[in-house]
Amino acid sequence: LAAAEPIIAEAEAALNSLDKGSLGELKSFGSPAAEIVQVVAACMTLTAPGGKIPKDLSWNAGKKYMGNVDAFLKSLLNFDKDNIPVNCVDAVEKEYISSPNFTTDYIKSKSSAAAGLCGWVVNICKYFHIYQVVAPKRASLAEANRKLETANKKLSGIRARVKELQDKVAALEESFMKATEDKNAAIAQAEKTSRKAQLADRLVNGLSGENKRWSETISKMEVAGSKLIGNVLLAAAFVSYAGPFNMTLRNHLVEACWMPDIIQRGIPYSEGVKPLDLLTDDTARAKWANEGLPTDPLSIENGAIMTNASRWPLMIDPRLQV
Repeated sequence: LAAAEPIIAEAEAALNSLDKGSLGELKSFGSPAAEIVQVVAACMTLTAPGGKIPKDLSWNAGKKYMGNVDAFLKSLLNFDKDNIPVNCVDAVEKEYISSPNFTTDYIKSKSSAAAGLCGWVVNICKYFHIYQVVAPKRASLAEANRKLETANKKLSGIRARVKELQDKVAALEESFMKATEDKNAAIAQAEKTSRKAQLADRLVNGLSGENKRWSETISKMEVAGSKLIGNVLLAAAFVSYAGPFNMTLRNHLVEACWMPDIIQRGIPYSEGVKPLDLLTDDTARAKWANEGLPTDPLSIENGAIMTNASRWPLMIDPRLQV
């Protein structure tokens, strides 16, 4: 197409050199030179409708062909140069352009109007041969563009589908990540619950071993509770009245006076109980020993009386500890 553009420009320039006056002058020739007749005949051949070349290519036929010079010039300017019949071009090149005198410079010596028509014919034939090469390429280009457009449409559809799939994959990955987080949280919670269950089992197992001891303790406490009146009565009497007496008299009071009276009155008490068993325990005795209290029974009884009395008690202190 780039090579054809200058040729078309030359053909148009050749036509632009024509005007109504010069064409009128050409048409007024009675018996023009043979070269002028050939130029008009070449125009008639090249523009033959449907490729049907007129049999009569004489000068008289040429003048009728030119007819109205304005319309004739316009028809040449608007000539469909892309669809020229091949036989018309072949005939023009064989019968006219092949002649050595069929040139613009030579014809110009005969008639400037004929020279313009000659230049138009020559350049149109040149354009024809270039277009024969360009037309298939143009068709191929159009087909390639059509295929490219179709491929682009398919590609757009594929890209849209890929985008849709990518969005779905992203959503699935997000769901997977959330499910994984939930799973890990559930596993962590399960492990925490399992550890608590293990600790609970250990606690229950440990407490089951204590159950027997607690049951025995409760039973003892129930028994002790039922005999609490006699025991408290004995302890209170010992704290209140036994202080001024020695060990012998204290034992006499407990065993010969208070215990028989409790039994006689039917007051419940713990058999074999001793006042010290009610007033103190091993821990307190050990503490007193660490603080310097002698470990003989009288001293321990004195310590029990001192710690349990609500008033200042009167007692015998054989070791002068008070």
